[in-house]
Amino acid sequence: MLTNARTSLTRIIAGLRMPLYLNGYALMISAMAMSGLGFVFWVLAARMYAPAAVGASSALVSLLMFLAGIAQLNLRGALIRFLPLAGLAARRLILGAYAASIGASLLCGGGTLLVARWWLPEGAFSVAQPAFAVWFIVSVLAQTIFALQDHVLTGLRQAIWTPVENLLYSLAKLALLTALAGSAFEHAIYYAYTIPILALVIPINYFIFVRCLPAHVSASGQRAEPLTFRGVARFVAGDYLGSLFALMSTTLIPVLVALRLGAEANAYFYLPWTIAGALELLAVNMTASFTVEAARDRAKLVVYSRRVLGQLLILLALALGVLLPAAPLLLRIIGQEYADASAGLLRLLALSSVPQAVLMLAMSVTRIENRVRTIVALQAANCGLLLGFSALMLPALGILAIGWAKLIAQGVLALLVFGTLLRPVWWSKWRGVEA
Repeated sequence: MLTNARTSLTRIIAGLRMPLYLNGYALMISAMAMSGLGFVFWVLAARMYAPAAVGASSALVSLLMFLAGIAQLNLRGALIRFLPLAGLAARRLILGAYAASIGASLLCGGGTLLVARWWLPEGAFSVAQPAFAVWFIVSVLAQTIFALQDHVLTGLRQAIWTPVENLLYSLAKLALLTALAGSAFEHAIYYAYTIPILALVIPINYFIFVRCLPAHVSASGQRAEPLTFRGVARFVAGDYLGSLFALMSTTLIPVLVALRLGAEANAYFYLPWTIAGALELLAVNMTASFTVEAARDRAKLVVYSRRVLGQLLILLALALGVLLPAAPLLLRIIGQEYADASAGLLRLLALSSVPQAVLMLAMSVTRIENRVRTIVALQAANCGLLLGFSALMLPALGILAIGWAKLIAQGVLALLVFGTLLRPVWWSKWRGVEA
């Protein structure tokens, strides 16, 4: 029995060393650490600032993420898809992605300044403060590159460094949040959230270009595939519309809540939204690793799909087993009013992470197969259902409406893709066929 146990342990360790799992778990550890410390950030903010300030700042942070997502021009997917086999063209691909995104960031940030006074929640933004207006544009630019560099590391098969990067960022913003408490800064929470981003962008990219990139070019030179501007542009342009739908379905929800229910209600909404977001990041990061490995070896697409789906379902089952009964206790850390207002929402959002994982895997499969129209259709359907149901139910159900809307929208779509796009995954397993 001891020999069998040692053999099983050896197999588990060997499996975890596979790039499919190693990079996937590195990204998940990074995401969970960042989400956990992000939760601590908002807990401290809720304790040190009034609910209205927390709600207004969270709406502003969501707007930042939305604008940075637009400015990334869907180049995150292109970096993951093309960097693994880019060879000598990898440096040109990264620099081109950065240059295009910087230009888009300036346009997005500047454009928002022009229209902010008419539609943002009161107190979330003040165009009367030139210093903050300039910082807002800079923070959009910094967040854009900060997000892209994680996908550069993933595409270079160096995702193991992302937990270090994101841990440093999370600790820095916690320290700054505490330091700014009680200051005269109107947007102290936003400054604490964004200043560390700019501080980390330069050293991380120095590491990428000086250490990671030369090693990747040397390792992948023999397997490199021709990289053309037309091929990358076709992929980016075709998938960009879908990425905008995905972006709207996440970052615009807190803004919608703030606009319809007010900044204080958004404070009670945003904490569960942040916690549940950590579960969704499990699927996002594991499927990102899956995309890299399956793009390198398409013959293993089905078997990799099956392995990733199995890992995700196990992890989510363990997480839900803890989170569902503990939701009120977790929120009580912030305050009893948060537990009373938000526990039901947290449970619904947590449950929606299961169909979300199935949907994310299906979209990764279609991305590898370059079925861009299918990706766009799925993301448009998810966005339309989520925003539509949310807008309809918010007046009657309050913040709980978002949980029901998300669970229904993603549940319906997960059933659809499981019976169509992912049919080879479970069908070959049921027949006992090794893919």
